[in-house]
Amino acid sequence: MSSAASGPKLQNDESLGYVVVDSKATFRGELVTEGDIVIDGVFEGVIQGRKLIVTANGRVAGKVRVDTAKVSGIVEPEIHCREVLEITSTGTVRGSAAFGGLVVAMGGKLYGQTAEYVPEAGAEVHGTPAGPRRGQLQAVEVKTLQP
Repeated sequence: MSSAASGPKLQNDESLGYVVVDSKATFRGELVTEGDIVIDGVFEGVIQGRKLIVTANGRVAGKVRVDTAKVSGIVEPEIHCREVLEITSTGTVRGSAAFGGLVVAMGGKLYGQTAEYVPEAGAEVHGTPAGPRRGQLQAVEVKTLQP
């Protein structure tokens, strides 16, 4: 894959790799990788990976479990980010979102229930047992108001 100035920037670790669903593709099923995932088309199903990038053209309908996500398109109904969920000015997340950190640019939209990401008991994250996070789990509903 050649790097294009207008395309998404991947921190490509050759040992982890990456998967791209291009703008003319529709993928239905389960995608599990230790690498990065770029959705520029339509994805329906389950995603598990390191980093998810959903471009302005991209749409994800399903369950997402990643370390970090940058959403410029649409993701629904469920996303869990162990680290940071970033919603750009063109991005929309609808449904249930759990994250370690949240960044929403002006114009970005987040509809639904949100919570701090807490690993499931007994789960492993990057090969080490995951433990509960310190602090209080808070769930809130967030809506962006249009002027």
